[in-house]
Amino acid sequence: MKNLATKYTRKKRNFNKKHLAKKLDNITNNVAKRGVFVVKKTDPGFNVVNYINNKVYVENVPFNTTAKQLCKLLNDKKQKDKPDATRVSRLCDKFYKHYNDIHFYKHTINTSNDLQRKLIAQTRMEESVMMLKEVRRQFSMY
Repeated sequence: MKNLATKYTRKKRNFNKKHLAKKLDNITNNVAKRGVFVVKKTDPGFNVVNYINNKVYVENVPFNTTAKQLCKLLNDKKQKDKPDATRVSRLCDKFYKHYNDIHFYKHTINTSNDLQRKLIAQTRMEESVMMLKEVRRQFSMY
């Protein structure tokens, strides 16, 4: 049977604790200035939230992938141009407006007895579907 090393064989390093503490403090301050953005599930959609101070950057983003991509862009320190929160909010509002309109038009088509009303609702529904696809395409740019 071989003898095993029973003593500590590696040299203990002497770190400059004050220097390490200062570097760590600088790193945390830089991260706190930039912010850490995360995705939180809400009803409806997802919120993009600054994790440090719990402020909501964008509310009700309809797609999880879009919310994650926004967080990735906001957390990237090399990214110069950050996404505008008001523009993203307007896109979200437009998405939910047309989504709600589509459900209203479906209900009108299914329950109405008037042919003219059905045709008008169907035309408006097609326009809302096209607008919904356009908003989705704009979300895919993030």
